[in-house]
Amino acid sequence: MKLRPEQTVKNKLISILDDIEEKLEEMQTEEYQLNTEDYDLNKDLFKLLRLIDMARKELKEWVTDFIFYLDFYLYPVYYY
Repeated sequence: MKLRPEQTVKNKLISILDDIEEKLEEMQTEEYQLNTEDYDLNKDLFKLLRLIDMARKELKEWVTDFIFYLDFYLYPVYYY
């Protein structure tokens, strides 16, 4: 069992959070709020939810791997 490097997980989460921040900044602009014909709020909110789910999944996988690592390598149980 080998853990994914923490830096890889961190970089992926930072990338996802940057995408969320970028989309939120776009949605806060006056052009976005006034020009409803070119922008679809429902689609953009759905994209934000997908990004949040991606971040949640990445964290869950890392935590699950980490817990398994702790159980498997640091606290071995021997059955006789």
